[in-house]
Amino acid sequence: MPINLVDNGNNNTVIIDAQTKSRCSGIIILNGDNNYVNIQEWVNSYEFMMDIGHNCSIFVGKNAQLARLNIYAKHDSTINIGENTGFTNKAVLHAAESFDISIGRNCIIADGFFATVSDLHSIIDINTNTRLNYGKDITIEDRVWIAESVRLLKGSHIGAGSIVGIGSIVTGAIPQNCLATGVPASVRKTQVTWDYRLL
Repeated sequence: MPINLVDNGNNNTVIIDAQTKSRCSGIIILNGDNNYVNIQEWVNSYEFMMDIGHNCSIFVGKNAQLARLNIYAKHDSTINIGENTGFTNKAVLHAAESFDISIGRNCIIADGFFATVSDLHSIIDINTNTRLNYGKDITIEDRVWIAESVRLLKGSHIGAGSIVGIGSIVTGAIPQNCLATGVPASVRKTQVTWDYRLL
């Protein structure tokens, strides 16, 4: 099944490399105006989905593996996926507010991953009638390994070369070359790296 493009807006630009078109299946739904989508060469997927609102930018680097990735970008958000980064199965990137999600190069992200820049509802201070829980950007640096069923909440930042263990919930910063696990995730070991091979 090919990539299906549904453009319900105006002034939208979608660039998909020809090699990628021959290897991918999925749907891109543009519900608003002034969006930019760029999917580079040798990207592979089966049944990915992008649901995009207004003024958003989506970039997928060379040789990325999207699998069944779902991307939701409501307005004024940028979502970047670096080259050679792979999702193994179902995953969600959710930008419900105007904040960004950046994923570096050579990352591996396992089944059940969920990242959200927002709490999706407002928490209001009764005395001042002001909102308390504004969204924040999410950043995953290069060569990060994220295990199954991990959640990244608003403001998460994972340093290059780090590992996030199965079922963890990240709520803040994880330094480079660390192993982090738990709810909320905390550093368990420093000065580590990882390898695709079982050595």
